[in-house]
Amino acid sequence: MSTSPVANVHRQIMVGFANTAVGFVIVCAFVWIIYQFSRTCYSYAWEAAKIYMRPDEDIPSHPSVVCSIGGTRGPQLGKKFTYKTGGAYLVELEDLYNKNVKRILSATNQSFAITNRGVLYSFGVDNGGELAQNIKNVRREKQSLTGQCIYQPTIVNSVAGKKIIDISHHDGMFVAVSNEGRVFEWGRDLPLQRKYTSNVSLPSKIYKVYRSTESYALTNRGELYRWSGENLLKLWQTQIRLCSFHKDYKLLLKQDGSILIFHPGSTDYRTITELMGQEVKRVECGDGYFLALTESGTVYSWGNNFNYQLGLGDRMNRDFPTLIEGLSNLKVTKVGVTQDDNSYALTEDGDLYMWGRGFMRTFWYLLESDCSLPQKCKFLKDWIVTDISFGESHALVICKLVYVDDVVVGL
Repeated sequence: MSTSPVANVHRQIMVGFANTAVGFVIVCAFVWIIYQFSRTCYSYAWEAAKIYMRPDEDIPSHPSVVCSIGGTRGPQLGKKFTYKTGGAYLVELEDLYNKNVKRILSATNQSFAITNRGVLYSFGVDNGGELAQNIKNVRREKQSLTGQCIYQPTIVNSVAGKKIIDISHHDGMFVAVSNEGRVFEWGRDLPLQRKYTSNVSLPSKIYKVYRSTESYALTNRGELYRWSGENLLKLWQTQIRLCSFHKDYKLLLKQDGSILIFHPGSTDYRTITELMGQEVKRVECGDGYFLALTESGTVYSWGNNFNYQLGLGDRMNRDFPTLIEGLSNLKVTKVGVTQDDNSYALTEDGDLYMWGRGFMRTFWYLLESDCSLPQKCKFLKDWIVTDISFGESHALVICKLVYVDDVVVGL
């Protein structure tokens, strides 16, 4: 039975309309799927961003990075090297990106970092609990001579939630304090444990800790204590602002600006009054030599000078604080000493200056030969250094990136 031309045209129109409708439905379904997928991805990305960048992290728009430097390829650099090359290493620690690290510490073969939220990270070589890590919960790699190794910054869960604000070390022993004034100690086969103050009624809160041959605690009222076994003893009740320890040397800065120096094997002390009125904000104690930094950014040195560690252009010892002329035109923000009779200074512009005995096997790339005057470090000339901590064979550095019109130019 034949159909009329009109019926054929009508059927073709209906088929075309049906095909168009089906195509439209398919396109709409595809667009809806893409929309839902994009929405889901955005939701997950936004939630991850809110977790990763919490408002209280105070992460700057141009964050700093933490780097390690060293002439050896040990785990304290925060990276497992699979190649062998000569020269020095500078390693950017990606695990600490956007963590807003405010405090770093380099020990013998260990490294530590404290974030703005008080989270403590550690990595390096652990011969007897130096890293305060639980071996059952943290992946470590065994090396026959160096002990257990952690190659990337790892959170110290033993003090999780304690908000650590300060840390110090000496000869394999470590001590840290939380924002609540709780003190923790570990190292040398001693697991991390809290040091109690129950035998003393503290009138104020501990906010800084120091480690020398013993552990010391400084309260926010300027009282200095030390632990003798399990007991906490008051060492000095005069208003102490800051302390510095090196081996058996002790350097105490009082509120009135005077400085007390305790020499090894003696309970007597010498009082330095020449810097009273200079508004000293930092003191550093070396092996028989001393540095002082004022609020104006000037640096003074005195003491032993047999390795040019005073930075005064000669090897003459000084009995009294002497202005370091080589830094007089710079605004210095931090001074410090290394374990090898070297001194250093950080400037407001982020430059590192060093002087003293040239490093033969450790930091030879920072100070190639003996230097009697402050010398700008060329190895870090392309970085703005805001903080540095020297260990035995490596250092940790907080570097502030250089931005010009939002383009990085310091890398």
